Amino acid sequence: MAELVVTLKGREVSRHIVGRSTRIGRDPANEVVIDNVGVSRHHATLILLDDRFVLKDEQSANGVFVNGQKVEERELVDGDVVQIGKFIVNFMRQPNQPIADMGPPSAAMPRSREMMRTFAMNEAQVKDLLSGGRGTPLPQVADVTPAQSGINPTWLLAGGLAAIAILTTVAALLLF
Repeated sequence: MAELVVTLKGREVSRHIVGRSTRIGRDPANEVVIDNVGVSRHHATLILLDDRFVLKDEQSANGVFVNGQKVEERELVDGDVVQIGKFIVNFMRQPNQPIADMGPPSAAMPRSREMMRTFAMNEAQVKDLLSGGRGTPLPQVADVTPAQSGINPTWLLAGGLAAIAILTTVAALLLF
């Protein structure tokens, strides 16, 4: 059996048992979904060939990096670190374990045309991410519940939706 552990900034986002063919990307039809504009809809595929796992870049906008090197196709071994956008995907293989049959992917949810586009980074931005992201820092958010902060949850939701709408519009403008 093999497993993929998706992390962002050192925090685990999700875990996935690897099947005979495991697709990774932003589209909900993938077995491993990473919902981020820096990730292509069909970013990469991990395929079991004989007793080897081979990772293939599916012509993604931002590329696939294994242990810090950009790759088009590469066999993964236990402990390899894959970078997809700003996410780290750790590959863990337990030898002599059966491979999971993941079955067909779930039906894709409809998305707007803007949400189907990938935010492409230039080479300097990718290198910045690989070096630990020392560029423009992201704002830090405190771990406080709405009740503790005195914020009305309805206003919090409305503000979040407004922020998503603004970011989607900005991303769409940057892509044209």
